[in-house]
Amino acid sequence: MHYDVAAYGRDGNLAVVGEAKVRLATNPEWAAKLRSNIVEDGSALRARFFMLALPDRLYLWPWDAPPEALPAVVDGSEVFAPYFRMLDVEPSQIQPPAFENIVSWWLSDLTRADPAKVGHELRKSGLVDAVAGGRISHELAA
Repeated sequence: MHYDVAAYGRDGNLAVVGEAKVRLATNPEWAAKLRSNIVEDGSALRARFFMLALPDRLYLWPWDAPPEALPAVVDGSEVFAPYFRMLDVEPSQIQPPAFENIVSWWLSDLTRADPAKVGHELRKSGLVDAVAGGRISHELAA
């Protein structure tokens, strides 16, 4: 299994693995089914979180969540808006490789972020603390 992005925590442990998909107007049930298909193949890396990033939503699960568990949902349009503005592109027009780069850029920024400046939903998920002071990796293979 290949992941589009991964982040390690300050302690060097794998904090999050994720997939970046250019798809809009999804729902938690769709995301849960996709995650279930990914983790059921048995080659998944163990991280603190699994993340599915879309231009308008972030879906997050603790790694030990059952395969059918619904995710925590964060407004991705708020999270990624600054990056879309910097690139002068609309979320509906972004190409998959460019969106993967945005997600990596955002995660890298998140490793150095002031938690007080990160949205409440994202802080509440635990992802901010998990990646604080860490580093990211692209296309991690299991």
